[in-house]
Amino acid sequence: MKKFSSNIFGRCALGAGAIILLLCAPMTSCIIRAYDVDRLKSDYKTEGFLDADHFQVIVVGTPDKDKRGLVQKRESALENAKNKLSKTVIDKLSEYYLSVHLPTLGIGSAKEIANFDDVRVNLTHELMPFLNDGSVAFEYYNYDHSAVIVFRVIRRNLQRALASVVLPVAIQKK
Repeated sequence: MKKFSSNIFGRCALGAGAIILLLCAPMTSCIIRAYDVDRLKSDYKTEGFLDADHFQVIVVGTPDKDKRGLVQKRESALENAKNKLSKTVIDKLSEYYLSVHLPTLGIGSAKEIANFDDVRVNLTHELMPFLNDGSVAFEYYNYDHSAVIVFRVIRRNLQRALASVVLPVAIQKK
């Protein structure tokens, strides 16, 4: 049977090579992960969590039918998008919250909640402070003159903070 290396320098080189390989492996995985996070942070199409600290909502406003001309259509579309911004963000955060918590309660969908109106009101109240952590990341117009606002809620450990919200009202099954 042949040994890998019979002299001490050969064994040291093999050991050093193994150590270098072990040290480089985690660094390459960090680089790949950092690249993915950067890609997601520049993504203006995805809705929901981009990572544990960023939640993105896309709000579309359509122009009023009575507006004529490019500028008037775009102004009215942007105004309509701004008017629905808060409600849309709270709705998307609520959808996420319910999608995480309902399965733990043995509930398949929001339609199975007997007191859904009370739950919705309380959830809206509990999620309202998350709006303060958000800002408009980007605004643009589509070819049909509709305005798109990309809104991001940014908070350290946002996903965990959102999951830890406790409703003051109990969810009742139908």
